[in-house]
Order: sequence, then structure tokens, then C-alpha cells
Amino acid sequence: MTSSQVNVSETPPVSRADLETLAKNETDENGLILGKFNSVEELAASYKELEGKLGQPSDEEATGESDAVDLPDGYEDNYLPDGSVDYGTVKENYGETLAGIFEEANIDPYRISAEFHKNQGEIPEDMYQSLLDAGLSKPAVDSYLTGRAAEMGYTEGGDGVETIPPAGVQEIRDSIGGDEAYGKMVDWAVSNLPKQEISDFNDATKTMTAPQLKLMVQGLYTQYQNAMGVEPNLISGRPASSGPNPYRSTEEVKAAMRDPRYGKDVTYTQDVYARLEKSDVFG
Repeated sequence: MTSSQVNVSETPPVSRADLETLAKNETDENGLILGKFNSVEELAASYKELEGKLGQPSDEEATGESDAVDLPDGYEDNYLPDGSVDYGTVKENYGETLAGIFEEANIDPYRISAEFHKNQGEIPEDMYQSLLDAGLSKPAVDSYLTGRAAEMGYTEGGDGVETIPPAGVQEIRDSIGGDEAYGKMVDWAVSNLPKQEISDFNDATKTMTAPQLKLMVQGLYTQYQNAMGVEPNLISGRPASSGPNPYRSTEEVKAAMRDPRYGKDVTYTQDVYARLEKSDVFG
């Protein structure tokens, strides 16, 4: 390289003639090149410093750091290249309804799942609260977490009694009509039973065998049916077919109207109206 060249790292050299031409064309009325350099030498020095910086690795490159998102181990395939949750996989893994809830609330179910396994059946309070804030009911969240913990072998019942396996839990739910009926019963219980009664029920389930728990759940379901004005079928345990029964209290009416079907399911809503016509709970 000749002395008339200002070379920097591996970038193309800038010749003295190029700088002089630039100075000639870009000198202002105050004699400053590009408004700040007093001479071609200052301009050349500036170019050399700038190109020197361009030839150096950045702090990030030097330390090997990057903006890569820290994804939970084992779940990397469930994220998009930018590190955001791939809610398409959430739909496949959790179903369309939950996927919609998670996406709308910006919830990352894979991080929750990672924490769940890391803590052997428990999740941080902020994650738990985020599920409630998203509109999921506390009984539904607790039921899911408890069932998953039992399925993974993370929990045991009190006094050394082993947790009822998932198949046994499902059999108990099926005895009163399945998951939907069980969920409605739980929602009703949470809304209408005294807190102490609910607490006693939960405590009792920790030490019961499957047959004992089945009888207890069926008893609670009968209580739920009675409150809703449905006569149980004593042979099959399922509701008997009969005409509409009058509501016995305003609380029964409120419970019926809190049911998710009210106002959406035409048949259910008409049944509520039919029972109201036969009721005299509002004086």
C-alpha cells in the first residue's frame, strides 16, 4: 500500500485523491470540510478511525452472547423462530378452546408445563394467577393440576394412601355423567356451598379409597341435582325424565342462571323459564 492511501482493516482503501476531491466539493463558506474537518488530514484520520471500528467484532460477538430467547428445555420445537409461542402447536396439544384462551391472554403453556415438572406437580403463584386471570375457574385449574400430578406420580394421598390413578378418577366422574357433569357440579358447589364444607370435602378426598370417593362424589351430585330441581334416578343414578319442577328458593334460580348454558342453550333456557312459571320464590 502506498503512502497516498488510507486503508482500514479489509475494507476497500480510500485514496488521497478521493479525499481531496471530497474536500473540494464539500467545503463550506467557513472552510470546513463536511462542516467539521479543517483539513484533508483530519478527514483521513476520521475515516481511518471509523473503518477501524467497523473491522472490530462487537461486544456481543466478542463474548459470544446473542439475543437468543431462553426457551424451556424439551419444548424448543413449540416456538417460532423469534422465540414466541407457536399457538398452532398449543392447539394440537391442548385443544382449540384452551389454545384460544392462552393466545388471547398471552400465556405460555410450555413454560408453565416446564415449571410444573421442575417442581414436581406445582407451578409458581404468578403462573397460577395468570390462568385465573385468563378466565379459567379455580376448580378447573386445581382439578387439572391435581390430576396431572397424580398421573405423573408426583403426589400421594395423606396418611400414606396412594393417589387414585387417572383411570380410577375418570371412572368416578363417569359415574355421575362424565367430565361435563362433574365440572358443573364443582362450579355449583363452589358458588353455593359454605367454604368450610368445600374444605372438608377436599380434605376427605386425600385419604379416601376409590370406592369411598365414588360414593362421596355421587352424594354431592345428588345434592347438586336436588338444588337444581332434578329428581335423581335411584336405579341408574342419572336424572329421571319428568316435568319441570318449581324452584324452591331464589338461590336455586341464581344457580340455574349462572350455568354457562343459560342464555346460550335454547333448550336449557326454556327449561329454566318453564320452572320459573311454576315457582313462587319471588313472592
